[in-house]
Amino acid sequence: MSQSDRDKWNQRYREGAYSERSHSAVFLTAQMPIVLGQQTAARTSDHLRALDLACGAGRNAFYLADLGYHVDAVDVSADAIARARSNNTDQQNIRWIEYDLDDGLPPEILSESQQYDLVIMIRYLDVALAQAAALQLRPGGYLVCEAHLVTDQEVAGPSGSAFRAVPGELREAARGLELVSYWEGITQDPDNQPVALARLVAHAVGESGDHRTSA
Repeated sequence: MSQSDRDKWNQRYREGAYSERSHSAVFLTAQMPIVLGQQTAARTSDHLRALDLACGAGRNAFYLADLGYHVDAVDVSADAIARARSNNTDQQNIRWIEYDLDDGLPPEILSESQQYDLVIMIRYLDVALAQAAALQLRPGGYLVCEAHLVTDQEVAGPSGSAFRAVPGELREAARGLELVSYWEGITQDPDNQPVALARLVAHAVGESGDHRTSA
């Protein structure tokens, strides 16, 4: 990401952007009863781990931590991470990582050979990044993605097509995984604004590093 883009995001968060969005993403919340139920029943480690890509000020990271996940939350904006840290409590197991995801996954994640039970990428579009993160999933782990979709209708969200998925694009994030569900269309956010979205859930099966696919 260019320095000007980084400065733009920092200014947005410094001025209080998205502060009204303290709730977790509706799509993520809808998936978690099944995901968490399956992972809790099959748990083989002391705790479940999650990776939140482009976490912003942490609304989804906090939600996952409250569910019992140990979360690595990554964002390019220092101001977003600072806001998230200020809202963190001692009871929430979240590691905040400031990093430009245009460069791929953070080195500390790759160097630790960290494996996750859940990877989420909400309202951020980078199919190659999602595919790389999926390689860090344990067998039984889930990838949950939501991105703005290209549309000719009047909807909320980014105005530039560069930040919106073309039809079918986000589905490629499930390559190497078992596709659980994929949806594209127009819906409404909790603030009643119409949004065009692509939504994906995929599942890692088989041995670690050997994810069979039906995507």
